[in-house]
Amino acid sequence: MSVQGLAANQAGFGPLLPGIVTVPDDELDATLDALGDRVAAVITEPVQGAGGVHPPTRDFLGHLRRRCDELGALLVLDEVITGFGRLGRRWAADHYGVRPDLVTFAKGVTSGYQPLGGVLVGARVREVLEADPTFVFRHGHTYPATRRRAPRSPTSTPSNGRGSRRAPCTSGRAWNRSCGRWRPPAPSPRCAAWPASGA
Repeated sequence: MSVQGLAANQAGFGPLLPGIVTVPDDELDATLDALGDRVAAVITEPVQGAGGVHPPTRDFLGHLRRRCDELGALLVLDEVITGFGRLGRRWAADHYGVRPDLVTFAKGVTSGYQPLGGVLVGARVREVLEADPTFVFRHGHTYPATRRRAPRSPTSTPSNGRGSRRAPCTSGRAWNRSCGRWRPPAPSPRCAAWPASGA
């Protein structure tokens, strides 16, 4: 909530994090120059969504990447709206030849059918996290009561513990009208031959 630029969307959520500066495009360089090495990260949408669908000028993201590198700041791209092929390529950043340090994603990863989002961590951030062998990245589950779950990829499902390398493959859960409960579906014959990771 603190880093998004629409005040109306921030109303009722607080207190917000201090030190967040929202900058219009035409004041970007002057603001970065004034803040200097106090800039920890620059966060932007590759294509502005909430204020209308406004793609950046051709070199805007490249310029932002160069300025972040000069300042030692992270470049974070919010690809919640644009990621996972919604603009014809996997990421909007691909259209501009830019490699961010962090990418946030959501909607396109499940086509909006499931509540799923995430963050891709680039090498610069990953190296810091992995430098301490005792560090554990703890996180919680946002939707613990939902009946839906993200499907497992047959190429990443571990062994089922009985020596089988076959991925558990189901076609989703179905509502059993006779007893009013969720029942597991029958295995899909299409998936019977898909090996799990390491097969």
